[in-house]
Amino acid sequence: MRLYTMRPGLMRDAVYNTLRTRILRGELPVNAPLRESELTALVGASRTPVREALVRLRAEGLLVETLGGLVVRQFSEHDIMEVYEVRVPLETLAARLAAERLTPVHLAQIEALEDKFAGGARQRELDSHWLAAVNLELHRAICQAAGNALLLEVMSRIYDSIGRFSTRSFGRPERVLEAVGEHHALVTAIAAQDPDRAEQIARQHMRRAMAHRLEIVREAHRGATPRREGRRRRGSPPLASRGPGRPRSEARPQPGVAEGRSRSR
Repeated sequence: MRLYTMRPGLMRDAVYNTLRTRILRGELPVNAPLRESELTALVGASRTPVREALVRLRAEGLLVETLGGLVVRQFSEHDIMEVYEVRVPLETLAARLAAERLTPVHLAQIEALEDKFAGGARQRELDSHWLAAVNLELHRAICQAAGNALLLEVMSRIYDSIGRFSTRSFGRPERVLEAVGEHHALVTAIAAQDPDRAEQIARQHMRRAMAHRLEIVREAHRGATPRREGRRRRGSPPLASRGPGRPRSEARPQPGVAEGRSRSR
């Protein structure tokens, strides 16, 4: 349905959500001026809701004002460091609380999302946008299991801010495989209701994620040719499948990721 057929209130939100999604998916180029005339044609709406959406997106920090007009913000090393200075301790807290307060419902949700991510990682063609979204769903589910509304609120803001550079990380097969192993170790510790182990693994996982994203930014700033995204490199080993009837705790751990305890059922 074309957006201009909607009621004004719904149209404002739809235009905002459409532009925001395109920014987070990397579909609007960084540092290129955003022309209202082009955006109205893109989303099928009038200038007013587009202008209002741009104001909201600038307030969120996704856009910045330059001499040439509004542009999509280019994340710097400093931006990523700021995010992870907050994210690392809060993700470790969420993992600890989730292990302490785990319910069967939350465990089922967390394990389902872990399996969903691992399934996507086994595909021949990696969908980096989809993997990034599922990754955040998994971490959000862990925060929900922590049972702290304020923690979830703060982490939701962080997840919104990292959406764009998460996508690039999951376009790299080696990082996807590492993340599968790290997720498995983390979920195993939470399922075993071992808060110390869950906290330790969450911290390691976040630090690896930060290091990888900083590497991507540094490559871009050096003008390095980025690695090809979305396709598994020839010769790289496929992700080991657990296979039918294979216990979750027997999934092959990734290098450098400590194995968690076997999950209790």
